[in-house]
Amino acid sequence: MTILGDNPSLPRIVWESETFDELTIDGKTVSLDGLRRLVQFCLERCERSLSTVLCGMQIPEAVVSRPVFDNHWNTNAGYSFITDPRNGFHHAKKALVQYIMTSSVQRNRYCNHCAPRLMNTYAIFILNDLYVSDRFFKEGTWDKKQVEGWLKNTTTFSDWLIVAMHLTYGQPARGTELCSLLYSNSSHGQRHLFWARGTMMLVTQYDKSRSLTQRNKMIARFFASQVARLMKLYLLYVRPMEWYEQRCLRNEL
Repeated sequence: MTILGDNPSLPRIVWESETFDELTIDGKTVSLDGLRRLVQFCLERCERSLSTVLCGMQIPEAVVSRPVFDNHWNTNAGYSFITDPRNGFHHAKKALVQYIMTSSVQRNRYCNHCAPRLMNTYAIFILNDLYVSDRFFKEGTWDKKQVEGWLKNTTTFSDWLIVAMHLTYGQPARGTELCSLLYSNSSHGQRHLFWARGTMMLVTQYDKSRSLTQRNKMIARFFASQVARLMKLYLLYVRPMEWYEQRCLRNEL
C-alpha cells in the first residue's frame, strides 16, 4: 500500500485535526460544528416555510405523536402508511383545502368573492372527495395570483426539506434516485418511503456492479425525527392541496 492508500490520485477530502472534527474539501475547511449549524438552519427554514404553507392551520397533536402503522409487504397499488386505515389519516388530504374555504381570513385571501352558497357547495364537494369540478373552475373561485404564490411557497419548503434530508440521513442518495421517488405503491412499482422504527425510511435500489451480478442492492436511509415529522405533514396535508391547486391552474381556475 502506498502512502496515499489505494487512491489513484491525491485525496480531495482530508481530516485536519486529530479529534476528527474538522476537514478540508478541495482546500476549503469545513467543521462538523458548522455542519450541525447548517442542519439546524435548514430545519428552522423548513418549519417556517411549512407554517406559511399551512396558512395557520393547527395540526392535531395525535397526528404528530401517535405511532404510525405500515405494512412493508403490501404491494397493492395506492397503498402506503398514509392510506393504511389503522392510522386514520384519510381526513388529512382535504383538511387544508377545507380550512381555507371555511376560514374567513384565508378565504378572503385565496378565493375571489362569491356567494356563501357556492362556498358551502365547495365544502360539500371536498368532504366527499370530489376535488375537481369544471363548473367551479369557470366560476373563477380561486385567486390565480394567490394560488401561484402559495405553490411557490410549497416549492421553497420542498427545497429546504430536500437539503435537510440530504444532510441527515447518512450517505447521500444520487440525484437521479431522488427525482423518481414514490411515496405510495403504483402499478409500475413499489414505493420508496416507508415508516419503520419510529421514523421514515427511504429505500432505494442501486449497485454499480449490477451489470456483473444482475442484481440491485437495497439501500435503507433513516430520517432524523424532525425531518420525518416534516415529511409526514407535507405528504398528509400539503401534497394533496398542491395537487389540487395545480389541477386548478391547468384548468385556469
